[in-house]
Amino acid sequence: MSHMINIPIDDIAVDGPGLVFVVYPEAFVTMPVSPLWAVLFFIMLLFLGLDSEFAMVEVMVTSLLDANQGWLLKYLKRKEFVVLGVCVVAFMLGIPNVTQIIMVFVIIDFEPVRYGTYQYPEWGQGLGWVIAFASLIWIPVGVIHTLLTLKGSFHEVHSPYPVE
Repeated sequence: MSHMINIPIDDIAVDGPGLVFVVYPEAFVTMPVSPLWAVLFFIMLLFLGLDSEFAMVEVMVTSLLDANQGWLLKYLKRKEFVVLGVCVVAFMLGIPNVTQIIMVFVIIDFEPVRYGTYQYPEWGQGLGWVIAFASLIWIPVGVIHTLLTLKGSFHEVHSPYPVE
């Protein structure tokens, strides 16, 4: 590949996402039946990621059950619910890693809005924050309202078995 595009090998041999999403696809184009190799490669990456995820979840579940089996199984009843809980918590903790719309990070990294060299006035930026929060505030408000208006305790409502 270095010889074909006349670039030194040091400039091509990168690691990380550049290797997977730039260099390998360029190499597949030069192979016979290149679409087949490209599809097989990306399916392999998908399975590699899933396998890593299964291993991480199993380590967490095993550690939690070894340390707190009696307490966890008393409330969750089955190992599958512990796995579900670990997956939900990992998902929630992973959201800030894959999105840039979490308000906490937006606030921390806040820079005044600009259009070219023009900086919008503070009242305009404040209006933007009000509009953003107006759509997001209903999520925690809805959760709090639901929890306050439920009949019975939280445990009674979410228990898979009737409470005696």
